[in-house]
Parts: sequence; C-alpha cells; structure tokens
Amino acid sequence: MKEILGYNLEKFFRRIEYPCDGGMFERTYKGTDYEVWAMTDNIFDIICDYSEDEFVKLAGKDAWWRSSTGSVLGKPTARAIVNGKRLICWDDDYYLPDEYEEEPYKEYKSLTEYLCDGIGASLPKNVVACAMDLAKYNNMSLGDLFTEYEG
Repeated sequence: MKEILGYNLEKFFRRIEYPCDGGMFERTYKGTDYEVWAMTDNIFDIICDYSEDEFVKLAGKDAWWRSSTGSVLGKPTARAIVNGKRLICWDDDYYLPDEYEEEPYKEYKSLTEYLCDGIGASLPKNVVACAMDLAKYNNMSLGDLFTEYEG
C-alpha cells in the first residue's frame, strides 16, 4: 500500500474509474488542513499518470496531493511531546540518551506545529517528506501518525 498526503481529494477518488469500496483506496485521516489516503500500488500509479490539468478537472482547484519516500534529514535522534504524546523526531538541541531517560522534552500542540516551528517544514512537499520519515521511525503508517499526533 502507498500513502499520500493531500487536501479535498474525496471528489477526485469518487470520479476515478475504480470503486472505493473494493479496498483499493481509503482515507485514513481527515483534518482541517490535511488528508491521508492509502491505496494500492496500481491506484497510485494511475493517479501519478494524470496531468495537472486532468487532476484539476476531476478534483477541483482546491484539491492537491503529494507523496514522498522520505526526507533528507536522516535518522531522528531526539524526542518531543507532540499532542501530549512522545514522538521520536529531529531536534538540533537534544539527542536521545542511551537509556531513554525522562528528559524535559520540547512540547508542540500538534504535528503540523512541530513540522513548521520545530524543523521549518511548511510546504506540502516538505511536510509529506518529513512525515513519511516520522511515520517510519515511529513504526506507524502516515495515517496513524496524523491521527495520533495531529488530532
């Protein structure tokens, strides 16, 4: 399964030629700014083949999506409290101790606050790249990461 980050994609997925009840794709997170959709490799390949104009015709002008295999930030070596829960993440000022001792972690209200204020990722292409790595290093899907840490 592949995951994408986007916004306002329901119209697009209703209009493509594959029924959403066949387990081929599903929305795994919906917030005010982002949605996460999981899909088969086949569906992912199909949506990648749409031109920007074709996508806008199907989805509307407000819809967008991005995918990534990860960021260039390397392995996260810190922890922060995000949405009240500990998250393995990046922070230049703090590194994970060998014993994972309780430390005064930096706190963020949400995943998007951490991404924007903590590491400077605010554009969708950077958000999805960093979020894919955070999901990987925290042993969860992209949808679960947003559900857990964005709220």
